[in-house]
Amino acid sequence: AKTLGSNHQAVIGGTFTVKAGTSKTLTVAGNMAALNDTRAGQVASLTVTGVTTSATVSGLLPITGAMHTINASLALGTAVGSVSSFDPGTTATKPIGTTGYKFTGVRITAGSAEDVRLKSVRFYQAGSAGSGDLSNVMVYVDGTAYPTTVSTDGKYYSANLGSGIVIAKGLAKDIWIAGDITGSGSAGRTIDFDIQKNTDVYVTGETYGYGIIASGSTITTSTPSLNASAVTVSAGSFTQVQKSTSVAAQNIAINLASQPLGGYEADLTGEAISVQSHVFTVTNSGSTNVGFLLTSVSLYDKNGEVKAGPVDAVSTSATTQTVTFTDTITYPIGKNAYTLKGKVATGVANGVTYSTVLTTMSSITGQTTGNTISSPTVGFAMNTMTVKAATLAITVSATPAAQNIVPGGTSRVFANYQFDATQSGED
Repeated sequence: AKTLGSNHQAVIGGTFTVKAGTSKTLTVAGNMAALNDTRAGQVASLTVTGVTTSATVSGLLPITGAMHTINASLALGTAVGSVSSFDPGTTATKPIGTTGYKFTGVRITAGSAEDVRLKSVRFYQAGSAGSGDLSNVMVYVDGTAYPTTVSTDGKYYSANLGSGIVIAKGLAKDIWIAGDITGSGSAGRTIDFDIQKNTDVYVTGETYGYGIIASGSTITTSTPSLNASAVTVSAGSFTQVQKSTSVAAQNIAINLASQPLGGYEADLTGEAISVQSHVFTVTNSGSTNVGFLLTSVSLYDKNGEVKAGPVDAVSTSATTQTVTFTDTITYPIGKNAYTLKGKVATGVANGVTYSTVLTTMSSITGQTTGNTISSPTVGFAMNTMTVKAATLAITVSATPAAQNIVPGGTSRVFANYQFDATQSGED
């Protein structure tokens, strides 16, 4: 939208492309003054006098549109913009990988004069993010999705609503724009989908067919007409790293491989994250197993796949030893559990306990952005494991009880024996 100058001329329209073998129709429209009593009966027209392009222009210029007689008595409909419940309503920080985020929403209500038809909506992305940082950007009208066309500068996102959507007098439609944050370089950038001009919401009246300028507390005459809440894009992050309840406190055996030493969960958002170094501190009870170090220690994911190791522990004191992995482990988005397993040396006394702490995670990098990621809070203790020898307790069940039986019976149960390995360190 531009204002006519003193010579009654204006250069209008942004850059657009007409693809080879296709055509494009453009409409030149003007907004009438709110009060035209003194101009009633006058005739107005608009003329295209030139097209700015590097291509060769053929055809006859100027092209003059229809002659319109000004009418000052018709009561046209209205389209009032207000805040939509689908608008986030506040600034936010969202990680890369966020899908279907609703950036901006507006509710358009038809006035009492006539039904109105919503034909198109254009949003202006005023943030620092580029079009390559976004994907699947759609405009929704009461939940129905319409694809967007992006301008050559990557700033304007327009949705053509086909023949239009009729909003009956007194009723409303919710419009919002949503999409995915996918760009690898978008961390730290902002996304801000405004409505730049009130005429970027294209509405016409059903009774007279004239265009209607949207108005209201949300759609104003300012620039931008609708100033939306911005979204700051964040790189991936560890939401939480904590003890896993899926690896319970239990008995473990000596001189057997893959005995559980503890477990933890890692919850990520935004992007997959790689960690180059993990250090675990294992504290063992009593001095009876000094010098008996854990060996063949590996880290497993929830599917039983080895993610790091095997390595042998290194003694740091009479009752502590450390396990260090320098294998790079890539943590996927979401919550996943990991289990530390190893072999307890022969000679470790029955009843000795092992308590494992995830001490350090370092050299952390986002796999999409390549950014350095802050280390999560660690230092928590995992469930304690107790060394137990192979033990089987055998007892006679209380059932069946002592009783008199009839001679000649078949399949008679004389006794039940219970075999109990709950205090055993191995199957």
